[in-house]
Amino acid sequence: MERHLSKYVGAMVMYLIAKRSKKKYGIDDERLTLYAALNSCADAVGDKRMFLGGHEPNKADLSVFGVLRAMHGLDTYNDVMRETKIGPWFRCMTDRVGSSSRTASKQLEITVKE
Repeated sequence: MERHLSKYVGAMVMYLIAKRSKKKYGIDDERLTLYAALNSCADAVGDKRMFLGGHEPNKADLSVFGVLRAMHGLDTYNDVMRETKIGPWFRCMTDRVGSSSRTASKQLEITVKE
């Protein structure tokens, strides 16, 4: 009983927090805002380096990578890979970091707009 109550109350609280955060930061469409942020990240990497940290990933690389890897398997992940320029960077990060220990039996499928 307590588990179910926590699940549904938690979902409602997170919905309210998200709604408040959108208003606070002036976000109309969260998906377009995500695309813009990821394109900005890809632009910051540029053509001359592999990662935000240069030739080695830094904390910023790991933070963005963690968010994207957590979205793997969701429609949003597929949309991000199709609609942004983050795919090549994500492939480099996957090669460098390796597969997740939680998904060791499944290889990450990286679908990127070519």
